[in-house]
Amino acid sequence: MNEVFIKEIIKYKLHTANTIIGQLPPELSEEIRKIGKVILESLNEGFQDIKDQPAKKAKPSDKLNNVSIE
Repeated sequence: MNEVFIKEIIKYKLHTANTIIGQLPPELSEEIRKIGKVILESLNEGFQDIKDQPAKKAKPSDKLNNVSIE
């Protein structure tokens, strides 16, 4: 997909979510925003851990294991 189009979709979704959360009572909307930040930070940390680890290649195998022939 086009990168500009994806960015516009994300902006639209964020704006819509912000509008909906803004309609909620102040305490509830603040709590939802805090939870959202915690979730995003956790995801970011998880992705950084994955990014920092080198990819492991599968070992090629020339034999079959545990194949039953009837």
